[in-house]
Amino acid sequence: CMCVVHGVCVFVYIADFNALPCAVFRLGVQAMKALIKSGEVEKVVFFANANRKREIFIMAANWLHMQDWRSDHTILKEIVAMYTKAKALDSLASFYESCAQVEVEEYRNYEKALQALQEAQKYLNKSKQKGTSVGLESQAAFLDSRIGLTQKFVTGKALMVSSPEEGVTKLRALLEESDVETAIRIGDIFAVMIDHFARRGDAKEAYGLMEELRIQVPDVNMAYYIPLSLIESVHRTLGIPVGRGRGAESVDQPDGGHVEVGDDDDEDDDDIIDES
Repeated sequence: CMCVVHGVCVFVYIADFNALPCAVFRLGVQAMKALIKSGEVEKVVFFANANRKREIFIMAANWLHMQDWRSDHTILKEIVAMYTKAKALDSLASFYESCAQVEVEEYRNYEKALQALQEAQKYLNKSKQKGTSVGLESQAAFLDSRIGLTQKFVTGKALMVSSPEEGVTKLRALLEESDVETAIRIGDIFAVMIDHFARRGDAKEAYGLMEELRIQVPDVNMAYYIPLSLIESVHRTLGIPVGRGRGAESVDQPDGGHVEVGDDDDEDDDDIIDES
C-alpha cells in the first residue's frame, strides 16, 4: 500500500504525462486523492480525462467546484464536461445553480443568472426522467420558483426602458411576492426604479424610492445598489444633505475598505455565463 501511495506521489511531480505507465491510471481513487491533495488543477484534470471512470470524473469535478472557477473559465468548462461525462446530471444542475448565484451576488446580472437557472432546470429534469437520483421533487419546485421570480424581474427591468409605467407596476408586484428574496435582492428591484427616475430627472420620485428601500431594508447599504453619482445628484437637486442612511455615505468593499461619496469605483463587468 505504501509503495502504491509513494508511486502516486512521484506521479504528481512528473512533467511528462505521456510517460506515465498504465498502472498509475489503474490506481484510480488513490491516485486522484493524492493529486487533489497536491492542489494542481492541470494534473487533476489530466488524470480524470485519462482515467475516464465515472467516480474519478465526479471526484475531480467536485474538487474543481471548490476552486476559483469564477475567474477561470477553463475550470468552469472542465466542471461541466466532467459532470456530463459522468452523467451526474443532478450535480451538474447544482453547479449551474451556483453559477446563477454568482451572477447575482458578484455581477448583479439577472439575465445570465436566468440562463444558468434554466440550464440547471434542464439537467435536473433529465435526471428525474432517467431516475438517476431520488428526492429531487423539492429541489425542482424550488428551482422552478426561482426561475419564475427571476423571469419576472428581467421582464420588469426591460419594460423600464420600453414602457416605464408598466415596468414599475410589474416590479412593485414582484416586491409583494412572499418568497421574492429566494431569487431577487430587494435592493436590486428598487435600484432599477431609482436609476430610471434619477436619470430621467425626477429626483423627488427617486428619493421617495430610496426612502422606501430604507424602510424595507433598514440597514441597506444604498451605495452598493445605486451609483454614488446618482445618490449625490438626487440629494443635491432636492437640497437634502447626503447622509440619510449608511449606504448614502459609503459602500463597503470586499477587501474590507470602503469608497467615500464622490470617489470613482469602476464596476467589474466580467461575468460567469458566456454569451452564446
